[in-house]
Amino acid sequence: MKEILTKALPPYGMPLKDEIGDKPEKVMMGFPGMGPGPGGPGGPGGPGGPGGPSNDPTDDPMFPRSFKAIPSYVIEDNKVTDFPTVHALEGEIGDTEAKGIKFTTEEKFINGIIVKGSSKYTISDAYFKLDGQGVNDFDGIGSAVMVTDDAELTVKDSYIETNGVIRPCTACAGKATLIVDNCKVYGNSGPLPDYYDKENPIKGPGMMEPPAGLFLGGTCRTHLSVGTTKTYYKNTYIEAEGWAALSTDNGRDLYLQADNCDVIVRNVGYGVYADGGCNVVLNDCRIKVATHAGILAGDFTAVFKGCTVTSGRYDFMCHDLSGGASSAAPLEIRNCSCYAEDEVIRIKSHNVHIDIADSKLKSPNYIVHAFVNDDSDGGVLPEDAIPYGNKLYVTGSELEGDIVNEDIRCMAIILKDSKVKGAIVGSYLQIENSEWFATKDSVIALVNCKAVDGIDAADGVTIKAIASEGTTLSGEYDLPSGGKLIVE
Repeated sequence: MKEILTKALPPYGMPLKDEIGDKPEKVMMGFPGMGPGPGGPGGPGGPGGPGGPSNDPTDDPMFPRSFKAIPSYVIEDNKVTDFPTVHALEGEIGDTEAKGIKFTTEEKFINGIIVKGSSKYTISDAYFKLDGQGVNDFDGIGSAVMVTDDAELTVKDSYIETNGVIRPCTACAGKATLIVDNCKVYGNSGPLPDYYDKENPIKGPGMMEPPAGLFLGGTCRTHLSVGTTKTYYKNTYIEAEGWAALSTDNGRDLYLQADNCDVIVRNVGYGVYADGGCNVVLNDCRIKVATHAGILAGDFTAVFKGCTVTSGRYDFMCHDLSGGASSAAPLEIRNCSCYAEDEVIRIKSHNVHIDIADSKLKSPNYIVHAFVNDDSDGGVLPEDAIPYGNKLYVTGSELEGDIVNEDIRCMAIILKDSKVKGAIVGSYLQIENSEWFATKDSVIALVNCKAVDGIDAADGVTIKAIASEGTTLSGEYDLPSGGKLIVE
């Protein structure tokens, strides 16, 4: 048992409600080649651009060799420029507003509307349908609607559908602000081009499919935010065929919020992504996905309030490609109902401070499962590192499923005014006015425990515990439902 639990408390003690984000110092994290520096865009090993490998993705004569967008309409500083591209447009695009327009195209690489500079612009009562391949999702090449630079764009009461590889419905880049209100957006994947080699995938510009380490599918993200941007989705239906519904990438204090939205992913993909340096907030959303409701990476911040989350695999998958030595990220789940077939919270070599309040989490398998990332592209925790570990502050909530820590870092849990039904393995546990019913053999370290009250186990189930800080229990205790508690 002492191989699973050490005598020492986690390096920073038991979780405290006001501790989120304080320790240790946060560190940016991203996929190799996607950040600044030698591995960044244009640098050695980076995804193309000056000074880097060309990675020319096609010999198609229509391909934009300069990696620039082929726009149809650009609104820069509230002045419209139109370009002679192959598309069909009904209606008129003005300097400050496009209302009641219909834009369709089946041509490769063509954008719909790009808003840039210092523009403040509105698109309303519009219809977009763009088919065919895009090129660079980071630059929004192929997107139906894009805003960049310092511009602000509002899209309301509109329908947007895209079909094709790298064909986002909406894209937000630079320092721009995007507001999408009362819309329907559908991002559908398309077939990879003939020249694409899955064994040696193109590494830039952009990505034609998700990174291999995410084990996803699809070739299109319905929405993508990059840079230092702010994106607000409201009262909107968001659907993805695969890969992603709401995605963030290569962000620097990026913010993405969705309020009262339906977020649907039909096949292998995620509902929302919080990359390193990104902050995502979902309020009163209904999230229904085939595999991943949210993927949370590196130095993320993620808040889910009033949401209903249903997943065929994982609700929240947290990982750190650097091995999780020095980053610690907050995940907040409040007034939510979460169900996952495999794991509600899946933690791969990461340090996460999880604040669960007034929520119901249920899985036939795991509520929380923490383990060492053994993926080939995952980092390894240095031997001399003292990681923050994983901390769960659970208050006013009901959890049904197992909590299992198989990572080399510590896990600590405080239960306050809550109920847990399931096994707990490899964690420090403090119980305050709460009930824990162990359905399987469990191994824990009890903290500040002076009575057996609130602890129960099914007949034939044994809870083995170390008496950690503040615990006065010792010996063997028969529990009300027939199980046993053994405290060393």
